[in-house]
Amino acid sequence: MTNLKILVADDDVEDLDIIKRFIEGGLGKRACTIDLASSYEDVLKFLAKENYDVGLFDLNFGLENGVEMLGKVRKKGHALPVILLTGSGSQEVVVNAFKGGVTDFLDKSKLNERDLLKAIEYTVALDKEKRLKDDAAEKNKKTSKLLEGAAKANHTLLTRSGFLESLESALATLGKAAEADIACIFCHGENGEESEKIKEAFWWERGGKSSSADADLLFSYKELGVEEGALSKAFSSHLARYQDVTLPQKLREWCGIEKLTEFLIFPIIVEGKRQGFLGVGSKRDCFDWSSNEIAIMEMTAGGIGGKMKLYSDEISFRSIVEGTSTGIGEEFFSSLVYNLALSMPVYSASFVEVMGYQNDQCKIVAGWEGDHFVSSYSFSVRDTPCEEIVAGMLTYYPDNVAESFPHAKIFSRLKIRGFAGVPCFDAEMKIIGCLCIADRFPLMERERTLAILKMFASRAGAELERKRSEDVIKNMAYHDALTGLPNRMLLGDRLKMGLAHAHRNKRIMAVLFVDLDGFKEINDNFGHAIGDLVLQEVANRLTQCIREEDTLSRLGGDEFIVFLPRIVSKKDAENLAKKLLAVAQKPFHFEGENMSLSLSIGISFFPEDGRSAKDLLKKADDALYKAKNSGKNTYRLVK
Repeated sequence: MTNLKILVADDDVEDLDIIKRFIEGGLGKRACTIDLASSYEDVLKFLAKENYDVGLFDLNFGLENGVEMLGKVRKKGHALPVILLTGSGSQEVVVNAFKGGVTDFLDKSKLNERDLLKAIEYTVALDKEKRLKDDAAEKNKKTSKLLEGAAKANHTLLTRSGFLESLESALATLGKAAEADIACIFCHGENGEESEKIKEAFWWERGGKSSSADADLLFSYKELGVEEGALSKAFSSHLARYQDVTLPQKLREWCGIEKLTEFLIFPIIVEGKRQGFLGVGSKRDCFDWSSNEIAIMEMTAGGIGGKMKLYSDEISFRSIVEGTSTGIGEEFFSSLVYNLALSMPVYSASFVEVMGYQNDQCKIVAGWEGDHFVSSYSFSVRDTPCEEIVAGMLTYYPDNVAESFPHAKIFSRLKIRGFAGVPCFDAEMKIIGCLCIADRFPLMERERTLAILKMFASRAGAELERKRSEDVIKNMAYHDALTGLPNRMLLGDRLKMGLAHAHRNKRIMAVLFVDLDGFKEINDNFGHAIGDLVLQEVANRLTQCIREEDTLSRLGGDEFIVFLPRIVSKKDAENLAKKLLAVAQKPFHFEGENMSLSLSIGISFFPEDGRSAKDLLKKADDALYKAKNSGKNTYRLVK
């Protein structure tokens, strides 16, 4: 850690000096900036001028209490993590400290440079992890808001019968969701004459109403400040950005906005022809959008192009989107394939997720055949049309697809003749899935069929990417970063669920509290990097000993919990403890070094030792100390 900013609050000058010397001795004077506060007023003055990485607050701080002072500091909007310095490590003090928002605590009477440095490193790392999770959650919330707005806008586009009314309403929804000051749609006609005047314009302004432009207000792209060459270049890509845009006089008179800080345009392309663009602008700040959010806007621009096509294709598009616009996850994909099959109409439709390129494996996420949904299953894309799709091709076999792919037995089994499919991309334009249809009759209208599939493949790809991102965030929240094991939060959920089942079905459960013997020596002798490898290997070994229904969780450090939700007798837990002891004793080999350790295990049982998760963990912890005091490398029961 370098360049740490640390605030120390203690009304004892000697203690301030000791703490400062400890920090500088551990981190080095050049690696940190330390400010010393001897009063609550000093604390507020420092916090008003500086953002600190960590604070060290004395529990007995003059007339203030360190925990109470932290509460006041939090109310004033300061979010620095705090280590509480106490005169004792009593359980009551510790509990109150953590309830008050303290990240860690240290007993001043036992304070030393090593423990202080370790606490600072732990607190800073924990705060950084929390900030990362908060940022990820905030970004996901922002993206979800835009995705929800885009879904509602698309729903409006494809469910309202009036062309003008639907576009105006969709713009309002999208503009609000994008937190833009303006949102607009400019159309340049059926033939895409980009150099001529804009044929039609629809406008939404924050604080105002959506409207369409009168004929005498329409203008050319050049008047908008977009040159013809730049426009063509913009339309060949997915997004064009213009900054410090001064709006044409006609448009200023219409909307009342003179200048935009940033103006983003997304092309509207229908059957390969550029029909106009969707634009969003801000008169305050530039858009700080992620690739996911840009993909959502591109998807929405495609939806607007679909609205233009609705003049001739309105019924089929509407039925598809009505079923999918509000759903997410499995609900969305099931709705998508059902409505595709129903509206096109074809015998089957499916959305396929690409699982990996090395083994060419794909998985049916959702599928509809005839009159029923099909269960999810995995398959190899080799010798199937999906092999072409995952290679990036639009696939269209109007007839005789079974003869073209004789190894794909499903075609002959279902008597399929026609097949079409398109790839689904993520925001980085990586193929992550396929959207396919198949029919027992020859397919007609190649362009129309592929256009429909491409439109909804964009939405499906964005939804799959959103779901994957959501899964990653959930996994981060519920799993230990080092070992990948369930963390304390997920363990709590499973204990709660297991207790409910055990109460209802009168089952016996067991909790094993596992602690590594000799792990400190490994860290001291070989370093924390090797220590982390040992923890990962211990996690792997213990995992191999438990059943699929059991839970192995890492609480932190070298402490693990094994939760057995269903056992026949105490012997089951004891036998498992013996297995765990045995696998842990096998030597560890890392980077040419041989090392060994053992386990101490404490076991508690439901309902004999406790009827709540808290009691079971506490009793197992008590039993663990009995095992430690018995010479280690053993297990003990509560009774």
